[in-house]
Amino acid sequence: MAHDNKIYLPGYFLVILWITLCCVHVFASEETSEDGRKRSVSGVIVVPKHVIYRVDPRFYSFGLGCNLHWNSDISNPIIANLVKELSPAFIRLGGTLCQAMTFRDKDVGIPVKNVTLTSQIWDDLNAFLRDPGLDLIFDANILLRTENDTWDPTDFTELLEYSSSKGYPLSFELGNEPNNYPGKFNRSVSPEQTAGGFKAMRHLLQQTPRYRDALVIGPDVGFGKVIAQAEKQYLKRFLDSISRTTDATSIHFYYHDPSTLEAQLAFLTDMRNLNLFGKVLKDLRALVRNHRPGDLQAKWVGESGLFTAPCRLEGISDRFISGMVWLDRLGLGASLGIEVIVRNRLISLSHFGLFGHGGVLHVDYWSAVLFKRLVGTNVLKVHLEPSGNTTVPKTCRVYIHCTKTQGSKYGYQPGAVTVFAINFNLTAGVELSFNSTGADLFLLTPTRPGNVTSKYVALNGHELSLNKASDLPEMPPVRLEHPTYVLPPGSMAFFVVNVTDFGDCRK
Repeated sequence: MAHDNKIYLPGYFLVILWITLCCVHVFASEETSEDGRKRSVSGVIVVPKHVIYRVDPRFYSFGLGCNLHWNSDISNPIIANLVKELSPAFIRLGGTLCQAMTFRDKDVGIPVKNVTLTSQIWDDLNAFLRDPGLDLIFDANILLRTENDTWDPTDFTELLEYSSSKGYPLSFELGNEPNNYPGKFNRSVSPEQTAGGFKAMRHLLQQTPRYRDALVIGPDVGFGKVIAQAEKQYLKRFLDSISRTTDATSIHFYYHDPSTLEAQLAFLTDMRNLNLFGKVLKDLRALVRNHRPGDLQAKWVGESGLFTAPCRLEGISDRFISGMVWLDRLGLGASLGIEVIVRNRLISLSHFGLFGHGGVLHVDYWSAVLFKRLVGTNVLKVHLEPSGNTTVPKTCRVYIHCTKTQGSKYGYQPGAVTVFAINFNLTAGVELSFNSTGADLFLLTPTRPGNVTSKYVALNGHELSLNKASDLPEMPPVRLEHPTYVLPPGSMAFFVVNVTDFGDCRK
């Protein structure tokens, strides 16, 4: 096949994506598959342009629930060792049950069993996070109310004074999905009341020297597939009332729909559904832009998962497909200027955390490790250009960042570029071609090719598992000297083009 129509730009590398389609004749050129059928090849040129956003170094962060079930797991030396690979990151102690949690044993007056955060559990958590350098966010209980129905900060003040005496570094939130309180707690806290609580929190922090400049994030309004009018109104009214009190505006995002494994798998491989996340983020950007004009307010997804609690099914959120969706969500979020995305959760009693109870390691831990090792904070604009009489394949998602070079385990230098791609087509491969001298490949596939509900993952054809010492194995790349590579169906990959001369990545 002739490649004479490629455009080569000085200082750039080009990635050519070729999607293989059975029995569709777009070009005169054809290839013969193993089953003897003819198949034609169409092409897409992907050109990295310039830096469009810079995300927080802790962009991919993780949550812990306020049920405190993780308390026995943070003393597990295997987990303590493996979380080091996820640094830097925020760890958010937050969620629905935080609105039933107190630092001392009190009745908060809502129909949920109270949770007591003892000083010992708090000390253990801070000690667990100290060694790997993970930064704790504490979600304070906004449902502790005064007789005048304002936030009662007494309990928070006790925790603040205790933490200050211990020297614990902290960031803060107040409340969790306040728009959903009527349905969850039979309580209501208006956007203006929520904003008033944040102002009271900021005042307390400014009176505490250690936390005078602490990050404050909120209001963590909960969204589904789209930002419904009621949710937009809640966030709009909050933004109109909050002034400059918060440092980041945060929302939550989950899908709600399917209730069977088959329906969830079909849902997560339908690009129309995956694109809903981007639509919600664009709505968030518009709300912040219109209601905090001139304010360079950071935008966070303060909590996210695949599906809401009633729909979290074993067989999806602990399988290979989860890692594919999460890698796409990270790429899409960064490309739309989201500074931090908090995955729910780091440790879970069930199947939707990176770690299960007792140190069980779930499959998408491995893609999280590679993301942390290879993807830098500078986000590059990607231009997708069809080659020939074709269209851009919707089932292949491609994102480009400058490579993470500080402390690189692979010796990458400034100027290198990381391309990460996910092929959601479960039957057709995608051929990628580079006009550089080569690239390092980190290919993640299910151990049984094409089985995206697999619990096991292979890196460049070798199944990943902990070694006998419960440490990570070596995770080397494969060097691609040939300019083309076929990304298999239902797979994801990182390509590091170590050109060292891509200008925007040398700064």
